[in-house]
Amino acid sequence: MRAFFILGRHPELSLAEIFARFPEASYVDSTHDCAIFDWVDDRLLADTYPKLGGSIFAGEILGRTRDASELALRSVDHIQSHHSVGKIRYTLSSYPADPGQFSLALSIKKQLRSQLSDFPVRNANHADGRNPGAVLLQRERIIDGGYAFVRLRMHSGDQFFWRIRHAQDVDAYSERDMGKQRDMNVGMLPPKLAQILLSLSGSHTCVYDPFCGLGTVPIEAARSGISPIFASDISAKMVRATRENLARFSENGIDARIFTLDARDVATRTDIAPDTPIVTEGWLGPIFSAATIAPSAVERADSELARLYLRFFGWLSSRRWSARIVLCLPVWHIGRRVVSATRSLAAIRRAGFVALPLLPDAFGAPSSLVYRRPGQTVGREVCVFVRI
Repeated sequence: MRAFFILGRHPELSLAEIFARFPEASYVDSTHDCAIFDWVDDRLLADTYPKLGGSIFAGEILGRTRDASELALRSVDHIQSHHSVGKIRYTLSSYPADPGQFSLALSIKKQLRSQLSDFPVRNANHADGRNPGAVLLQRERIIDGGYAFVRLRMHSGDQFFWRIRHAQDVDAYSERDMGKQRDMNVGMLPPKLAQILLSLSGSHTCVYDPFCGLGTVPIEAARSGISPIFASDISAKMVRATRENLARFSENGIDARIFTLDARDVATRTDIAPDTPIVTEGWLGPIFSAATIAPSAVERADSELARLYLRFFGWLSSRRWSARIVLCLPVWHIGRRVVSATRSLAAIRRAGFVALPLLPDAFGAPSSLVYRRPGQTVGREVCVFVRI
């Protein structure tokens, strides 16, 4: 099947996740908004999509289209061929956005009323022309019982006509993000990013998070069917929070081993095999605002972090760790400057580990990608390390 993915706020990370989750698929094309892949198994996409944190929508190609008028005709023909009972509910999206989209959606409604007069018709598009989001598609029951059409215009000039089959469950993400036992002095890893990190690890059977915090990685691992799950933190309070949050947001029967441990002393745990992927967000340093962040403070934080990782990765090296280590390092924004954790990266290299490229050569083979919400002073630099 030829599949499309509408990419999230961090499109390169979204792409990296798709490449990791669908290694047998063939890349076709992409823009800032979307990506097209060939040879994506339909059942695999349905099973895998709930585990993808970086793709807002996914679906299948219905064909090519020359222009908006042909898109409208093909949308009507598709509904006419497939609809048999109840109200017709549909949406139309365009990537990149089309200011005439709402008018086009109304023209589809007019044609449907003319040709399928036995069925009431509901056009769920926004009147201001914005693309419908996942919340609207869920509220209007478009994915399960309606038609969500997409017009993609690629850099090559090709235009495609698609139907959305899968959409992010925004409410479930919000519940897991906001419903956890929280600590406002501890950075909270977003569930979507945790899913991306797990995807990049290639893990399907086991995982270890040595800086588990509030338990976001273990929760998303459990929901993905990964077991056993190892998780630890230097703070007994965080370990308790992880246990409570995991019990709330995962099913019974998960083999989860949660314990208190300083990551610098993790060599004492011999029950974690060296082929266990590590997925974690380490300490991101002190909480800074735009008014309090300063180069000297960032240097101190990076130096402290480097000492931690030199010991932690040194232990991994001594155990001849063979699995991937997916790690979020801090990246600081000081005015217009972007400052990476260079001392920490150097310490990890000294311990005998190298960062893998997260995207193919055609994308420049970056060894890290940044996840940062608008306005954040401290972002996350995502890296995947392996032992040399």
